[in-house]
Amino acid sequence: MPLAIGAAVLISISILRKSNSRVLVDAATLGKTHTSWTNRTFVECSNRHELQAVIESLMPRQSLDGLQRDAAIQFASGMIQAYAERDWPTFQRVRIPFSKFKVHDDVLAALAKYSDLSLQTSSPVEMYHAVWIHTFREKPLFTAVAFITNSVAVLTLDKFPPERIPFPDFVQRHEQNWLEVTPTVAFDYSSQIQGSSLEPRSFKLLKFFFFARCPEPEGARPFMLTAFWDESNQLWLPWALTHASVRPTTHILRFF
Repeated sequence: MPLAIGAAVLISISILRKSNSRVLVDAATLGKTHTSWTNRTFVECSNRHELQAVIESLMPRQSLDGLQRDAAIQFASGMIQAYAERDWPTFQRVRIPFSKFKVHDDVLAALAKYSDLSLQTSSPVEMYHAVWIHTFREKPLFTAVAFITNSVAVLTLDKFPPERIPFPDFVQRHEQNWLEVTPTVAFDYSSQIQGSSLEPRSFKLLKFFFFARCPEPEGARPFMLTAFWDESNQLWLPWALTHASVRPTTHILRFF
């Protein structure tokens, strides 16, 4: 049941029932979901060598050529490092690889509101940075991550933009009880991804899914990063961040 909130934040209640039915999920059920998220083997993000090795082992060789695979590893490890270490320079390098992005008017207004900076004197990146500093002032988003066998998927799409991109299957249908959020995309690379040609073409999408150990009381919960391959620049352009929770979260992620 997706809901559009504010400047394109997407919230989805992931209970697979008939849309006209009312469902109450009790605390015990949510507790079981949380336990299934927590009982995993986590890699500390501070152990960069081990984390890099695990991410490399997840990247498929059949659906990615050597350059795409190396770029995917850099994208995934860079995003995890940025959020785990509150590392703005790394985040800026991976999330905003170049300036050919669009910031929509409603997003620009929201960035100004939450950064408390002026539209006349501050750039979108400066406003985003101010929001970043405020969001992660006290704690990082997470400190350790865990993966599943299908954490990485590479899809070839015939149309752009895509519809909602779901998490990979990692629980039974009756266990899918959580709040799923996709923060507002601040820097939109749609024009760069789509290109100027009107000829039919395909689009290569990377899905990178993981569980992250977040500050208590929220504990472990799932995240997914998605990116499109940009052939002209030979890199993965970030598309969206989606995360889920069954408990109140420490951080409010307003933008990606």
